[in-house]
Amino acid sequence: MNRMMHGAAMALAMMAASGGQAQPVIPPAPPVPPAPPVPPAELLLPSDAAPPPMARMLAPPAPPAPGQRPGVGTPDTTPALPMALAVDLAEAAIAACTAQGLRVGAAVSDAAGNLRVGITGDAARAGRIFTASRKNAAVIAYGLPTSEINAKLRADPAAVATVKPNMAVMAGGIPVYSGGKIIAALAVSGATSQQDEDCARTAVAGMKDRLK
Repeated sequence: MNRMMHGAAMALAMMAASGGQAQPVIPPAPPVPPAPPVPPAELLLPSDAAPPPMARMLAPPAPPAPGQRPGVGTPDTTPALPMALAVDLAEAAIAACTAQGLRVGAAVSDAAGNLRVGITGDAARAGRIFTASRKNAAVIAYGLPTSEINAKLRADPAAVATVKPNMAVMAGGIPVYSGGKIIAALAVSGATSQQDEDCARTAVAGMKDRLK
């Protein structure tokens, strides 16, 4: 009984101190959400991978095996543009858009869709090269410009099931031919999809003598 009276007295004292107003109940802080999960493999770009486990990254580096030269292994024989030409092609695509006041990024991938070069133009928003790389993944998979892929998908909705989650099928990505075969893909992202494709085509047209 005495405890109840003491509790009531304390409550009255608190109300008096607050001008007769009951003290609001402050809810507890919400729990901290867990870290986002690693993206599923199908969302990764070609040849991309999640980072190694933390224990592996923090482990002391193992000495190379006898006769092994770090960084020297079996060369990649995937058909691709030479690095210098791939850089020039991406820069030419960005320049074509910049001349129109458009801020874009450009990506060049090899014949398997692996990213070779990604360049973000000055003042272009971050992430453009990743969208461009996803356009390239679609170009390589279908062997068509993304504008044509897009048209086919709109004409045949059932074909949408063939699009992988790591692909972007807006216009802006085109195949790059050398010797009559697709050797690379070039994509632009950041303007309208049609402007993206126009800049990519302008770049390829300007490099046709080097793509024979």
